[in-house]
Parts: sequence; C-alpha cells; structure tokens
Amino acid sequence: MPSSTPNAPQSGQEIDVAFAQGLRLHQSGDLAAATSVYHTILANDPKHADSLHLLGTALAQTRELKDGIEALQAALEINPNESTFRSNYAEAQFCLGCQAMADGALPEAHASFSEAVGSNLDHQNAQMNLGVVAYHLGDLEGAESALTAVLAQAPQDAKALYNLRMVRRKKGDVPGSLAALWQAIKSDPQDASHWSAFADAFQQIRFTDTSDIDELLGTLLTLLARDDVDHRGLAAQAVRLFRRDPALARLIEVAETGSQEALDSALLDEGGIEAVMSPVVRLALERTILADVAIERILTRVRALALEAQISGRNPVPAELVGSLAKQCFMNGYAWSHAEEEVAGIEQMVDSLVGTELSSDVHTVTRIALLGCYVPLIEWERAEEVATLAADLGSGEFSELVLQQITEPYEELQLRELIPTYGGPANEVSRQVREQYEEHPYPRWATPQYQEPATIADALRDLAAPAAVKAAERIEAPSILVAGCGTGKDLIEAAHRFQDSSVVGIDLSLSSLAFAIRQASELGLDDLHVMQADILGLADWDERFDVVVASGVLHHMQDPVAGWGVLSYLVCPGGFMRIGLYSERAREGVVETRAFIEDSGFEPTPDGIRSARAAVAGQYKGEESGPQSSRDFFTLEECRDLLFHVQEHRFSLHQIGEILDELGLDFVGF
Repeated sequence: MPSSTPNAPQSGQEIDVAFAQGLRLHQSGDLAAATSVYHTILANDPKHADSLHLLGTALAQTRELKDGIEALQAALEINPNESTFRSNYAEAQFCLGCQAMADGALPEAHASFSEAVGSNLDHQNAQMNLGVVAYHLGDLEGAESALTAVLAQAPQDAKALYNLRMVRRKKGDVPGSLAALWQAIKSDPQDASHWSAFADAFQQIRFTDTSDIDELLGTLLTLLARDDVDHRGLAAQAVRLFRRDPALARLIEVAETGSQEALDSALLDEGGIEAVMSPVVRLALERTILADVAIERILTRVRALALEAQISGRNPVPAELVGSLAKQCFMNGYAWSHAEEEVAGIEQMVDSLVGTELSSDVHTVTRIALLGCYVPLIEWERAEEVATLAADLGSGEFSELVLQQITEPYEELQLRELIPTYGGPANEVSRQVREQYEEHPYPRWATPQYQEPATIADALRDLAAPAAVKAAERIEAPSILVAGCGTGKDLIEAAHRFQDSSVVGIDLSLSSLAFAIRQASELGLDDLHVMQADILGLADWDERFDVVVASGVLHHMQDPVAGWGVLSYLVCPGGFMRIGLYSERAREGVVETRAFIEDSGFEPTPDGIRSARAAVAGQYKGEESGPQSSRDFFTLEECRDLLFHVQEHRFSLHQIGEILDELGLDFVGF
C-alpha cells in the first residue's frame, strides 16, 4: 500500500472526514472512488482498521479477492474481536474458495473454505462447500464434520443431508446414509433426486435376523410405487426381503426342495396364494424382474394353477394376481417354461371365446389377462377388440395391462417408420446382430435412474485426474453421442444427467430405437434424436461430439478396434469417451455356460432359450456364482444377449492399454 500521497489527510479530524466521504461513495456503489479514498487514508495511517476493513470489502466486491483478503486480514490483526471484520473476511475467503472450486483447484478451495469457517462458524455455505471439497479430496471425516456443522444450524437443510449421505455411503455407513436421505426427503419430499438416492442406498443395505422385515417391506412398497426411481435396481433387495418374509420363506423353501405336488399344496392349501397376493409382491411383479429361480418356480406354478382353474371353473387365483403375472411375463419376454398341457389349455381357453363378444365381466377379463401371461396380447387376432374393451372400462389394472401389451407395442411399430437410416449393416456380423435385436430389443425397462443434473466436469470429478476435470470445464452445453443406444436407457439418462445437452443415439435395431423414442416421449424428452446406423458406416459422417458413450456395443462387433477407431474420430478435440467392454476374467463363467449350451444343441429361439434356462438352472443348482445369479438370466431378451449372442469379444486390461495407445487416447479413469 502507498506510504504517502500529497493530499493524505494528516489530522484525526481530516481522517474522519475522508473516511465519511469514502463510506458515502462505497454505499452509493462507486467502489473505485471509495477505494481511492481508503488508500489515501491508509497512506497516512496504515493502522486505520476501519479503512482497511472497507478497502478489503470493496476489493472483494470487485473480485480482487486476494488483495481484498490481505486488507481484511490486516484489519483483523488490529481488531481481532470485531465481528463485522470477521464476517466480511469469511465472506471474501468463501468467494475465493468458490473461485478455486470452479477452477478445479480443490486444495486451494479447501484452504479458503477452512479460513472462512475459522472466522465465522455460522457461515453455512462455507461449511457446506468445505464438506463437498473435503469429500472430493478423500477427507471423509472432515467432510462429515463440516456437513454435520451445517445441520447443527439447519437440521432440515436438504442439500447438506443429501451430501452427507454421499459421505456416509463412501465410508460404508449405508444405514447412516439412509438416515440422512430420509431426513432430506422429509425436508423436501418433492425432490426426485432425494428419492432416487434413497432407493440407491436402500438396495445396498444388508439386514440381520433382528431387522424389522415388515418395516423394510413397507419401504420397498413405497419405492416401487414411485415413478422417479429405477425399479430395476430394487429387484435384488426385493428378492432378499421376500426370502426373509415368513409367509414367503416357507413357499420358497418348498419350491427349492419339494415336489410340484408339495408346492401346489403350499399354494392352495397353506395360504401361499395369499402371500403372493400381498401388495408389495404384486407391485414388484408389475415393476421389476424378480431374479430368483425358486421365486420363478412359484410364480410359474401360480400361472399354471390359474389356467387350470379357468378351464375347470374353479377360482383359487384372484384376477388381480393374474394381471400382475401377465405384466411380469411381458417384461421378462415370456422366459418362463411351460408344460405341453398349458399350451393345450391356452388353446382351449381361446377357443372358448370364439364367436363371443368380449365383455367387461371378471371371467372374460381374467381370461384375456391369462392369455397375456403366455403371449403378448398384441399377437392375438382380437387385439383391437381388447383395446376397445379397455377404453370402455377406463383407467384401471386391465387398462394398464392393455397399455403395456397392445397400445405401446403398436405405437412402437408406427414409430419404426419414422426413424432415419444412415446406411445398412457393414458386414455379416452386423446383419446378424441387427436381426437379434429386432427380434428381442434389449433391454426392456420402465423407469430411468434419476440423477441430479450436472456438468461433464462434475461427472468426472470423482473418477478422473484434475487435469481431465479442468479440460471438461470448457464443455458447457455438451453434444453427446450414445452409440449402440439399444432401447435408450443410457440415452435418456444422459439427457437427464447433463445440463443443456443435446443427445443423439444410434443403433442397428429399429425395434430398440422405437422403444427408446416412445420412452423418451413419455418422459417429456421430445428433442432427443435417434438414427439407425452401423458404427462402421459412420467414418464419413460430418457430426462431432463432446462426449461419446459406447457402453455395450464394441464387444459385439466383427472388429471392435475398428469400431472404436470410428467413434474416436467422431469426438471433438479434447472431448471424452465412456467405453464399456466385456472383461476376459469376469466372463469366464459365461464362456463356460455358453459352451454347455452349444454342446447341448439349444437354439436361440424362444423355445430354445426357455429350454436352455431350465437346463442351466439344473446344471448350476446350488452354486451362488452360476449364470442363474445374473439378473440377465431372468428375461428372454437379456438371456439371449448373455448366453446366445451371435458375436462376443472379451478383453484384458493389457489389451485395452494397447488399443488406447493405437488410437492415441488418454485414459482418465474407471
């Protein structure tokens, strides 16, 4: 600071007058003139604490943060107990920390936020950001301490509670994470991000013999009833809970160890049907895939008993449960095996409806739903009549079934005609892959995973080096290509996840793309663009993207490296790719099972896949890590993708490293 000026005030009275002038200028918003006055005063009296304080404040207001902090710190050294000095010093440090945080300089941001908190423990925003930065720096204890301090002042602060759940989850404290999220939900029940995060944490919690199963089942029911959580992720937890529920556990034990007669007795004579009819089981049937061999056996048997009852005139299986089973069967692609007598029973039941007008009585509606347990209703020649009947009935469970099995598939058939095409399959492998996914779009899904909107830099912060995060900060409105987007789950999640993004999806299969468009439209994402294309045919495409996502396509190509090369060509300079590849080590069990299927002569047809599933379940019975432990095993489309795919490559980390070098790509993180 200048030590003297010609016009520096000399006496105490002159200094007071000058300070009052500077204060008036400051309050009027003329910060440059006010700063000049403060400098003039300090030239004569370097220890004038009020001038130092207001000089520092004015400099901070004009974003000259480091000089401002220096002046504020000097004022505090003179008068360390002045609360206003401390408050403004803390605010300037907070602003400097935010600036460093935006620049990706996390250690510097941590130091500034720590200074801010040290000067003003009540500065909630500084405490919050200190917790976030500490989390990203790996200081989980420091992060929890800072966020707990925020909550001590504002117990219902939803953002602090949400951040606290991330810290506790990373520490392995899942119950603590759930508790924080539940508080966040109570403080802001309309925030979908809290519900989605709660569902994510709930699926990871492991319970003990003393856990309150009824309470956990109630929580599961609440989550399944929501449309803003990913129900697929809840399936494994649902199975674990059902296996602990006393009423269902008995049934599962019989399904695993008993005969068909014993299982029928448990269902019909021992209250088993009532257990399967519980609201949480029915909703799980309608909204997710219950990936468990014993539970599948129970449900398959309930379906057969419902068919027998319809033919014989008995009614042990309620119509509502038949409808739930039909929805489950459609979602799993009709993967469940059935006996020959069931085929004959369905034919007999359909014949009984010939020449009759479809009516809204329970008997007819149940028979239609039962048909939907074995084949999609859109394939029935009377599908249009069924749709009309559902429209007449209005909203309800039957209408939901018709929407799923007739209306939506018909809409997808129409959408196929509107999808632009960029060339045909590049080779025979591409042609066969397209044929597979035209027959079996992969995967069918109901709700996407909600994530808080973020930037590309935010997404990379936990998994990439600071230099990569810094490079990503230039991408403010990212253009994103999802290659091999299939039925659109990654496509839609990218559109939700990244702020101000434009997203394009390509895939070989029109059936998959039509499913994706329909889902996107229902979610209000009408500006997504899709195109039928083979990656190998895009070498002369003139589009470029900030981010290319290819999570499940390269390992199914004739030449994965060639495909990866084309995709790298489509990335803007300095852009990013997210690549998913099959692991040689992780797929060892799959390779073994594929060999068993090939040796057994099972064909990749619906009947062949159903037969193969039964054989594989028997071959690996009792093994926790067999193919029947994979969720993909429990739907026809995904089982075909898992065990019958026409082309599969697998990679080691060493091979991936060589490909990265060959393509001139830098690895930034897993």
